[in-house]
Amino acid sequence: MNQQRVLDNKATTLKRAMRLVLDKSKDPQLIISADRNTPHQAVITAMDAARQLGLTRLTFATRQSDDKR
Repeated sequence: MNQQRVLDNKATTLKRAMRLVLDKSKDPQLIISADRNTPHQAVITAMDAARQLGLTRLTFATRQSDDKR
């Protein structure tokens, strides 16, 4: 969260971390950055935690893969 590790990927932990950021931001945006090794459920959990807190600005960070598949 904001370049800081979160203790675990439980929804309650993510929401607590998101609330800290929300308290300091006037126009919060959630940017999810996940690589191919990130479990799909971890992304869904983050999105659901954001929804529960009323975050409506959500995007995904992307980058060009070096893999030529």
